[in-house]
Amino acid sequence: MENNIVNKQRFFCLYFGQQVARYVLNDGSYAKSTDVHPIGLMNAADYLELKSLSSITNEDAIEVAKLCVPKFIVVRTLEGDKYLRTFYNDCDDYLMLSKDKFKIGWCLKSGMRIEDSFYPSAVIDFLRSRGYLLPFMDLSVEDILKYGWAVIKP
Repeated sequence: MENNIVNKQRFFCLYFGQQVARYVLNDGSYAKSTDVHPIGLMNAADYLELKSLSSITNEDAIEVAKLCVPKFIVVRTLEGDKYLRTFYNDCDDYLMLSKDKFKIGWCLKSGMRIEDSFYPSAVIDFLRSRGYLLPFMDLSVEDILKYGWAVIKP
């Protein structure tokens, strides 16, 4: 995907209504978005300030787990260096949410491990609604950062 204003506008629309946009002012400084900013007035230097998936909170990870398997009740999470593991009440299987890649997976009590980069659309919508930077169309998170469309929130 080309790095152009039209594609950038499409990307910005995914985070519509959130206060994550930073817009360049006439004096060259940046202003935080507190209201809806018309996409048509977007400047090439404007960007979104978003969270890295590696900083996902336990609360958000539990919501992801609930969206993935609504019939189970989440009982606990364990945080590791690369994965957040979410356990359910009636089985030894657990959901793994990768903290450094856009991946989700299952570890089954049989020892089999399933990893996939597929997320249900409800999970993607939820994570974006919480301000997490996710891939867009054929652009990786790294591409989006390189294009300058977003920065990772400190």
